[in-house]
Amino acid sequence: MKKFLAVVIVLSFVFIGCQATAPTPIPTAPPTVPPAPTATSIPPTNTAVPTLVPTDTPQPTPTPTITPTKEPPPPVSRELLVGNWYQFDLQAQGNNYLLFRENGDFQGRHGGVFPGGQLVSEGTWKLEQDELTITDNKDCPDGEFYRIKFTTKTHLYFTVLGTTCNNFAEGFNRQRNWDRVTDTQ
Repeated sequence: MKKFLAVVIVLSFVFIGCQATAPTPIPTAPPTVPPAPTATSIPPTNTAVPTLVPTDTPQPTPTPTITPTKEPPPPVSRELLVGNWYQFDLQAQGNNYLLFRENGDFQGRHGGVFPGGQLVSEGTWKLEQDELTITDNKDCPDGEFYRIKFTTKTHLYFTVLGTTCNNFAEGFNRQRNWDRVTDTQ
């Protein structure tokens, strides 16, 4: 409380002291106008006059040639389908192989490296445009029907169109992408 009273007393003296003194007048002088520049007061500048250099007739900017960054997918063909295709089956934790032979026979195997592993299906195949029919005379005589598409020459994509036996269709719906077996695999 004592500190509060001390602060109030000091402030009141300062306030009263500020009002008691008259303000000191500030002397005013007439405004000064700078003199107008003269020829001798302007610093010299570059007095060179730009000259135009004659050039050829302006040409229009050429339109850029757009080159595709990757090849378009190849069309479905019997020649591309013939061969050995594989995928890694996540559910069965192993490799699946499909071998399409030129004579229309096929084999399906699981596990190991082809031709090892377990034979899961064999029969015939037929390709009409982009529709592939796989027939296993023992397990699926009516056949399974797929639409295939090549995303590259070494990558094949299956879409199930219909089946009566579900020999491959369940696996193809789960994992549709297959890769061509190359010499390095």
